[in-house]
Amino acid sequence: MKHAILQELEKGIYAALESYSNVHRGSGHNSALTSHLYEKARELVLEHVKMSKRLHSVIFCSPRRTQLLTDQLRSNQYSVVSSNDLGLPLGIDAVVVKCTAKLKTKHHDSGGGTAKLISIDWAIGAKPPERFEAGTPAIINVIALAQALRLIQQYGAEAFSDIKQTNLTVNDLFSSHDLGQSTGHELLEKVRSSFIGKDLMVDTINGPQNFINLDNSASTRTFQAVWESFCQTLRLDDSLYSEALSTAKMTIAKALGVSLRNYSILFTSNATEAINIVAHNLLPTEQGMGLKVISSVLEHSSNDLPWRSASKTAVMRIAVSKEGFIDLFELEDRLKQLNQSNSESKSNILVAMSGASNVLGTCNDLGKISTITHKYGAKLLVDAAQLVAHRKIETEKLGIDYLAFSGHKTYAPFGSGVLLVRKSLLPSNRSEIDEIGQQGERNLAGVITLAKALSVLNQIGMDTIRQEEIKLTNYAYEKMQSLQQLSIYGPVEIDHEADESRVGVLSFSHPKIMGFKFAKQLAIQSGIGIRYGCHCAHMIVKHILGVGPGLERFQKFMATVIPRINFPGVARVSIGLENTTADIDRLVKTLEAILHPQESPNKSSNQVIKSFIKERTLQVYRDTTFNT
Repeated sequence: MKHAILQELEKGIYAALESYSNVHRGSGHNSALTSHLYEKARELVLEHVKMSKRLHSVIFCSPRRTQLLTDQLRSNQYSVVSSNDLGLPLGIDAVVVKCTAKLKTKHHDSGGGTAKLISIDWAIGAKPPERFEAGTPAIINVIALAQALRLIQQYGAEAFSDIKQTNLTVNDLFSSHDLGQSTGHELLEKVRSSFIGKDLMVDTINGPQNFINLDNSASTRTFQAVWESFCQTLRLDDSLYSEALSTAKMTIAKALGVSLRNYSILFTSNATEAINIVAHNLLPTEQGMGLKVISSVLEHSSNDLPWRSASKTAVMRIAVSKEGFIDLFELEDRLKQLNQSNSESKSNILVAMSGASNVLGTCNDLGKISTITHKYGAKLLVDAAQLVAHRKIETEKLGIDYLAFSGHKTYAPFGSGVLLVRKSLLPSNRSEIDEIGQQGERNLAGVITLAKALSVLNQIGMDTIRQEEIKLTNYAYEKMQSLQQLSIYGPVEIDHEADESRVGVLSFSHPKIMGFKFAKQLAIQSGIGIRYGCHCAHMIVKHILGVGPGLERFQKFMATVIPRINFPGVARVSIGLENTTADIDRLVKTLEAILHPQESPNKSSNQVIKSFIKERTLQVYRDTTFNT
């Protein structure tokens, strides 16, 4: 009976994975549905604890963020529902907070969705609960928790208390019998054909069509081998958890080119949390008070906002070209000036750079940045969220001191992230860091699936992945470049054979058509999911669009008086393992139709996505009532 209940849970999770996307700021069927499922999960939590939506809010947190949040509340102001208390190693908590509770406007962590509008000098914070769910939360884990609570209501509190299989081994978690010993393009095709949701049909104004995901920079869908590891981890005997974690760390260390003698691996909920841990827990207190941070206008807010709160002085930002390349001469000049004026230890200087831009796809030369950084005794942190799934990273060889990334951008959307940190930079009293690491390890399913995904990527070969991506990015760029008045941002000259300067991201705009219209029309005409807006990288978007100080001040005023306003930004296509030239062909054909509209079919565009949400919600939250 218990295994039948677990299988029922897995059916719902699998249905969510078929239509998985990032929440709230995306476009198309999958993003709209995932956002709905995520918000519906709050309702199901409140239903489980028998509390009203009018008097309470639900905030989904990793264990670490639960502690940071509840530390500012009285015990009678909140309650916590934890996946791990249910017997599911998902590392997700639902914190139910009284609406009368006063939450601090400035809290410990920042990044991702915690800010609505960002400038070099200021940031306007988002409203709860987004302000407290930093970065992309464990969306699938949240959906799983909500469905588990529904099943508990039906089958009792012990529904998941006896689901372990003693015949499972740690080796079972990491083996992929269906993939065999194949490598290179042969394995890539096997993986591509096994993506969950690849055959998902969606309704459009032109009839049913196969959904195309071109939003991989926001979140990647997963494939069968990773899903199998997820299901097996739910059944793994508790006595094997320690061995499973050790194997995961060795797998990740091998994939990212580090020795576990010299680096520690901390598991987090995502890259946002990893960078905040560095900012608030891994910089010595006496030096942290005088921390000097050098960054760039290219950064995602997750590699910008944490440094604003950690550094008592302004973050120094290196200029970038229109294509997104930083000025290495300026970097060296800034470091030289800081060394000459700084009477404290040089170790209080940190260079924090993205490995690849989520707006332009630009990959700056980490080897050169590292050489310049260490020449002046500074430390280097790399936000590799957009890089790990696309390029081989020899972390130790490059001299990177801290490296952060997320599983949900690496084909493992189960709420885990990684912080690699040089052991020599860990505090002498490691109790706090060890506790943080243990909190991240509570999401064992996320940890194992992340390691499994990296293992498969490396079995394919990162050079094979890079070459395929360059080929497809070139194909998309050349096709899109021919479209009338379409401006495409980022590096323009791509070497077909050996390019390392960009990943498969193509942001674009049009003088007469807003980004949200492109996104909406791509979805309702052809079932294509992309993303639009500022992509949590407001500074670089304003830079490439030429937003000057006057317009920036006006935007700040508008965001203050009309909190719900959205600013235009750019539309973005981002390529992943699952994509093919056929996907690009449909994209370009639809873009042409948007630029040269004909008479639309007599079908409501709003109803197209609404009916999809209603149907799929019933498949995910099985037997629950759908509320429009």
